[in-house]
Amino acid sequence: MAALVCGGMASQQAGRSLPSLLPQPQNINLFDGPPLQVNGAALCIYRPEEAERLEDPSSRFYRNVRRASPKDVDMFFAGHDVGNPLASECSEQEDKFIVRLKILDVRNRNSKTQAKLLLSKESYHLTARNESISIASYYEEGLFRGYQTLLQLLQISGWDGSSQTWNGSRIDQMEIIDWPSLPNRGVMLDVSRNRIHTLETFMGIVDVLAKLKINQLQLYTEHTFAFQNHSRVWKGTGALEAPEVLALSEYAHDRYIKLVPNQQSFGHMQHWLKHEDYLHLAEHASGSNRLWTFEYCCSMFSDRENLPYSLAPDSKSVEFLDSLYSELLQAFPYSDNINIGFDETYDLGMGKSKQAVAHRGQHYVYLKFLEDVVGVLNKYNRSAMFWGDIIAEHWDALSRLPNTSIVLDWGYEARAPFRSRGARFQQHGVKFYVCPGTSSWLSIGGRMENMMVNVLNAATAGSMHSAEGLLVTDWGDGGHMQPLAVSVPGYAAAAEYSWNMNLERSFTVEGLTEHLMGKVSKFVLNAGSGVIGRVLILLGNLYKIVGSQTLANRSALFDILILSNLKTALVNHVIVGLHITRSGLQQALGNLKEASMLLIGELAKFDVEGADQGPLNMPLSIRELMWAVSFLTLSCQVGLECVELGDARCDLSKIPRARAEQLGMETQRLRERLQVIWPARSREGAGLDDTLLRLQHVENVLKAGRSTAGRPAQEGGQRAGLLSFLSRFMQKKEAREESARGEL
Repeated sequence: MAALVCGGMASQQAGRSLPSLLPQPQNINLFDGPPLQVNGAALCIYRPEEAERLEDPSSRFYRNVRRASPKDVDMFFAGHDVGNPLASECSEQEDKFIVRLKILDVRNRNSKTQAKLLLSKESYHLTARNESISIASYYEEGLFRGYQTLLQLLQISGWDGSSQTWNGSRIDQMEIIDWPSLPNRGVMLDVSRNRIHTLETFMGIVDVLAKLKINQLQLYTEHTFAFQNHSRVWKGTGALEAPEVLALSEYAHDRYIKLVPNQQSFGHMQHWLKHEDYLHLAEHASGSNRLWTFEYCCSMFSDRENLPYSLAPDSKSVEFLDSLYSELLQAFPYSDNINIGFDETYDLGMGKSKQAVAHRGQHYVYLKFLEDVVGVLNKYNRSAMFWGDIIAEHWDALSRLPNTSIVLDWGYEARAPFRSRGARFQQHGVKFYVCPGTSSWLSIGGRMENMMVNVLNAATAGSMHSAEGLLVTDWGDGGHMQPLAVSVPGYAAAAEYSWNMNLERSFTVEGLTEHLMGKVSKFVLNAGSGVIGRVLILLGNLYKIVGSQTLANRSALFDILILSNLKTALVNHVIVGLHITRSGLQQALGNLKEASMLLIGELAKFDVEGADQGPLNMPLSIRELMWAVSFLTLSCQVGLECVELGDARCDLSKIPRARAEQLGMETQRLRERLQVIWPARSREGAGLDDTLLRLQHVENVLKAGRSTAGRPAQEGGQRAGLLSFLSRFMQKKEAREESARGEL
């Protein structure tokens, strides 16, 4: 008797729970019989004679399996022929629990199961029966993915993921046949808006992504790659140097993840073009305040950043980009693609291309420049990926796209129109990715429900319309203040739904969220108690409690503290006393108090000698979350003062002096704590001063009752300011996403 489950969430059958894994496999078939008991284990590797030497200690497969397995697990090469091993070691391990890892011969595919394994190089077949486990695949990648599933099954059964033995673990008898819904499943990290992680942190993230069966990583770069001949641009930013990126490429490749280059090549080039040496490349050398529509409170943000923004679409720019690519691509030897950006080119037609745009149209000039850049990439044997916001405004131009290019269709709200746009891309034969977001930026605590629906919506559309992949984006707008742990649920949701689109849908969003966070706690955060998952849900739901009518891609509690004293009422979208209420703020404070108590208790568990910190350094992650709780608590307290004043503008200088000074001291402590914990995960000099200035301004206004003087200049620095802060919130993007309501 067997129970067949097609990627469903954990349920009951004959008194047993089906395993809840991350991502959930496509097919799980439970067998009757007692669980398999692991007491002493040996791994036996089988492969066809012509396959790569998996048993070679220098091979990446061997290194991965050895690294992930307890030290008391023996490893043997069992030969080319499973039926007649050339080596006798495995056949002699009668007293051990055998795990067989098999690369199948592609010439032999006699069953339906074996045919399914050809659906993807990452497909695998796991069987736990007859006192042993076997994992089979036609490809090394599939064998690696299957082994990750085995490790999760062992964690469910009692292994803590770090101890030196599997002994005592119990695995139900079962069969898993699994493959990914989308072939490319990626995460993009913003390294251009103040925060650039240390190499150790990046490697920890890669380890997490490998567990989640993610196979692509991008680092969003505007000016933070250390080009040899352009140090003036990246000096002081903590830029990534080529040897470091190459080391990360190798590290990711070793874990079956491609590190894909991501270099802005049209818009978002202000960090280059503001320098005299590059000004001749600008579309509009004097800049334009038409790009940005909001005014800010203080000197730190009040200049309209009239910097040149986009490259001119001409031969000089093509030659310049060619010189960058020739150096950049050497650090990414395993990627066939490069993300060239090409988004938000709002000043196209304002300067050098004005006449061409007037004569031929903006889309023609845009596509001509795209074709020229793609031509450059052809000589490096790389294909272009580019953001799809501009091309989506000119659907009639899709037929002109270079056939090797890939459109990255992005949208970060729950109801982003992925399905309608995906249908058009599919209709025109255009290769595309769906690109939702982690909803972490400009929020501090995340926007959990928005993220869940956004990612699920994107993955559904991608599966329906044959997308090439899904890339979840983790931006750093507003100083990149959000803790890394706040972004992790977005990585996990992307992994879950891009791998398996056959998941049970009869659950509410809240139910899906709780279920996912339980798996994140166990498999990613090394916190099986579920406490950190509970904290992330508490923080991630605050945006619904305070200022539910907030501007897209942000939360009101971020705005209250960082954007107070605006000339408009919190950007005219969140009104104190209407969307921000006393009851909502008080409820949020109650949730934050609960989160704080949970974190204090959880930190004590990790602050003991020998405790496994996990790939994301859980003690540090908890301290970062405690900082986020303090930020959000202070924002609630400031919000309550604004409600008391009846001040829709939330002018901090009007708060009674004694109370304002108290809040100013709290802001000072918040700033000082960030200054301490930031360098533990991220590079100093990579915009930390810019991020601290945002808190310094609030502190000074509260203490002195007035705004501070101007900010110091930063030669080559990030100047995240208005450009990076608002580029995703343009009004036409809001209107486009608003028009898609009801699509989900």
